[in-house]
Amino acid sequence: MVFTVLFEISPAGAFGLPEEGQTVLPAREGSYVGDTYHITGIRAGYGSLSRYRSDDEALNVTFEVYGQDLKLSDNYLRVAVDAPTHGAALEVARHVVDRFLTHLGLRADRFFAARPMLIESPDGDDRPVPVPFPLASVTMYSLDDIQQHTELAARDVTIDDQRLGRALGYFQHANWLFEQRAAIADPLDRNSELLMSAVFLNLWKAASSIIGDPSADADYQSRYKQLGFDYAFFKNKIERLRELRNDFDVAHYSLDEAALGTVERTYAEARGISREIISRYIDVLRDS
Repeated sequence: MVFTVLFEISPAGAFGLPEEGQTVLPAREGSYVGDTYHITGIRAGYGSLSRYRSDDEALNVTFEVYGQDLKLSDNYLRVAVDAPTHGAALEVARHVVDRFLTHLGLRADRFFAARPMLIESPDGDDRPVPVPFPLASVTMYSLDDIQQHTELAARDVTIDDQRLGRALGYFQHANWLFEQRAAIADPLDRNSELLMSAVFLNLWKAASSIIGDPSADADYQSRYKQLGFDYAFFKNKIERLRELRNDFDVAHYSLDEAALGTVERTYAEARGISREIISRYIDVLRDS
């Protein structure tokens, strides 16, 4: 059965179409004027307004990728896929479109993303692609805990150690990337895979700033002892963190909702290991 999977490509402005928050202008010779602003920051006049593509300039291109027929109309891309089910068609189409956009991004020298919108079936059983969204976003707090954490942070902030500074920077960047992941990328998009790869890489860099990296430090298998960790910790936690970094570095976890829960749990495990190593290093520095 041949399904047609519809994708919306962004940014729309690259196709001469309206794009929220952007002034869209053709890449031609000529000068464009920016808005006028008062010294106080208040806009006092408009500059060049958006100039969208005309009706006869609308992009319409048909081509083939991996044996699949693709049709690009403006920024809407249709992929014809011979597959047994809607889900199988979507999986194949995602792969084809992701590969195509990596090459389009190279040639156009900019980033492109694709959001699947609709799966059309020849028997009329058309289905919109579900959009994942959190049922709730909750922040838990304990005033006693945050007071204790504040006191410990105020005590430790005066420790001047270059290795510790690097580790803390990587650790915080990993946390920031993970917290912002939903705003940065669709959790089922290929870029979410790469984002999670960066998260785990930064957790490993935070830890390896202290305990070393086997690819660069000859004392990697002994440095952990200086922190008072035993071999079981090295084998079950330090090596485990390195394995997680290697696993996610190839960004191969399944792009399905069931796998996302595993990613969350694995991140919590990796973050805990990295945090424990940094905390122990702070204790050693403070007591030395």
